[in-house]
Amino acid sequence: MNIKTVLIISPTLLSDKNTKQIDELKSISREYINCVFLDYSQDQNYNFKQNLFSDMFHLNKTGAEIFSKQLCSYLNSSKYFN
Repeated sequence: MNIKTVLIISPTLLSDKNTKQIDELKSISREYINCVFLDYSQDQNYNFKQNLFSDMFHLNKTGAEIFSKQLCSYLNSSKYFN
């Protein structure tokens, strides 16, 4: 089967440093040819932008809409998915 899988760490209010869990996900994703790992936890478009979050871990409606558009744009333009 040729099922494409995307592992995504969504944006966070605070800039998360690489954690053991993120390192493990990166490692797992490298094991599978049809897997892509996207980490937005350190994305400066979201970090420390309180107006985009409803709490420390969850985007609000505005933040979710911005992130969804960004993610869709990436997926649509990526050669991996076309």
